[in-house]
Amino acid sequence: MMKTLISQGNRGNKISIIYIEQHGLIRKITSDKTKYKYIYNEYKGLNWYQEHSKEKFELYEINEFNDFICLDIKMHDGKNIFYRAPLRITKNYILKVIEHYIEIMSDRSQAVMHGDLTLSNVIFTECGPKLIDWEHFSEGDFYWGLDLIYLVLSSIILPLKKNQYPNKKDISIFQNIWEYLIDLEI
Repeated sequence: MMKTLISQGNRGNKISIIYIEQHGLIRKITSDKTKYKYIYNEYKGLNWYQEHSKEKFELYEINEFNDFICLDIKMHDGKNIFYRAPLRITKNYILKVIEHYIEIMSDRSQAVMHGDLTLSNVIFTECGPKLIDWEHFSEGDFYWGLDLIYLVLSSIILPLKKNQYPNKKDISIFQNIWEYLIDLEI
């Protein structure tokens, strides 16, 4: 069985991510009991997402053992857009994510938060964007649209190198998208 390590404890979360090619699965696994909450958050977030998405899809299975926990997630066929690409390249993808977010988060009275909505956590399929990596999912009293603010800010900030400023075209695109968010009453 072909397994590929995708990430090992990225950004200090001590969760390894493995691709199991034979079954088309992504496995998230950790033995650090203090990080189990991220696996459970992902599980809850995926459940919530499945319930609110128009398109139904195979998702996941969670297993807890004596010394580790793992979550198997069915891979989505699609493409990932490099999150550090300039906004002039990613603009249309950002707009698609905003529209998808509005569709799945239509009930503003029950705000939930993905918690890390950047282009690196979106797969673009033939049917549209699919949000992935729900480790920071939360339900509660959140400001509706906070994820979109994070998405748009990250789209202008993350592509920059140290001591670099966005070019005028990217600033103009950012301003237009920001005004769109304001029109959405975010």
